[in-house]
Amino acid sequence: MATVVIDLYDSGVQISDGDKVLADSATLALVEAEHRIIFGECAERQAYSRPRDIATGFWSQLSANSDTRRVISNAELAYRHLQCVWQQVALSDRDAILVTPDTFTKHDLGLLLGICERLSISVRGLVSKAVLVPLAPMPDHKLVYIDVMQQHLAITEIRQTATGVTVVHPSTVLTPGLQSLSEHLASTIAAIFITKTRFDPMHAAWHEQQFFEKLPLWLAALNTADAVECKLTSDTHTYRIRLHKRQLRNANQAVFRRIAARLGGVFQSADAAVIISSPSCARVFGLHEFLSAMPGCAVLTAEARDVARQALLHQPQIGAHKQPVHYTTAIAWPPQVKPLRPQCNAGSLSQLHAVPTHALIGDHAYPLMQEVFVAGSGDNGGLRIDGAPGDDSLCKISTAGLQVEIEVLNNGAVTCNGRVLRARQRVQLGDHLRVAGQTAEVRFIKVHQYAPRQH
Repeated sequence: MATVVIDLYDSGVQISDGDKVLADSATLALVEAEHRIIFGECAERQAYSRPRDIATGFWSQLSANSDTRRVISNAELAYRHLQCVWQQVALSDRDAILVTPDTFTKHDLGLLLGICERLSISVRGLVSKAVLVPLAPMPDHKLVYIDVMQQHLAITEIRQTATGVTVVHPSTVLTPGLQSLSEHLASTIAAIFITKTRFDPMHAAWHEQQFFEKLPLWLAALNTADAVECKLTSDTHTYRIRLHKRQLRNANQAVFRRIAARLGGVFQSADAAVIISSPSCARVFGLHEFLSAMPGCAVLTAEARDVARQALLHQPQIGAHKQPVHYTTAIAWPPQVKPLRPQCNAGSLSQLHAVPTHALIGDHAYPLMQEVFVAGSGDNGGLRIDGAPGDDSLCKISTAGLQVEIEVLNNGAVTCNGRVLRARQRVQLGDHLRVAGQTAEVRFIKVHQYAPRQH
């Protein structure tokens, strides 16, 4: 019996035979009633006009209920979705290898096997996606896999030896995910529309649907151009803005810096590192550019077709008709595989630890966003942080990627680590600023955010 690969990549379900994609369906369901659920293009066309009837995250947590107004479980939606996709390819004579996100719990895996049993899909094996993404050994490099999902982002460490690779569980999970990041970017662009044209593309459902349909096209154009013309229509009116890459580059910078902070913890004992990104990372504007600039790192993209081929290549280790079906998190290299030697960026991974996330004044830590301004409060020589420049602004702190720079304003006498600041200067963890005439000081620190322990 021939074998196909079902890739449950959270944002969708893809079925492949290793050479070509047989079916690919986005995780999007229009729940009109308990027994009337629509998937595919019809659901996409109504995604923003009927938000209370649309479910998008059902593959990420099978044990939960959908967030629509209908009382229906995510497992039931996933069952209907997989049934729809499986029927498209009519593969009753095939068995399947299931490739799952690395955030699936044992309960999720059990529900998944139950769904396949209901659909009469013969499951040959279950395998973690992260264990499939390295195509060959990369000696002397630390490996991580980054996957952007609908509701969260997962960073999975991959340990390699001379004989193979093993996934380290649990993965580090950060929020927000693809949905929130996209909506934040959309809000940024919508605000530009309002400022330039007075037209709010989020005000009416039909306008919002049109806006989100065009948004991926605009962002794709900005990957290769510095600016793009954006056009929306409303009745007989047309509204246009010219959107520049620089206006969006730092929109999700705070999230990117949290990713860098987590990677710094994983890479702290490494000399060189490889970041393998999922295809969904490309849907987050600016993320690939950010990762590609990280010091001491190389970035590779895990292509969906490569994942399917890897699953079929390692089929004897994943399945081999073992009963019961086991979950594969370790793979041995085939004897003929040749090592890869990726080219890493200049710089040291230690720089990841030296990037501050907050400015500390007294007992209050201010997050370093795209731009903040240090001003004198006038009360007992104090200082404050503002989000916008003012007449009393003394210096500006700018954040871009893994760089934090400070620039003096209004000819104020500012010292960094005891030396007078005369030009733009990069600051690192532990640096401190003093301003003439002010008794307070600014210290650059890193605030670590820890997820609550799971019991």
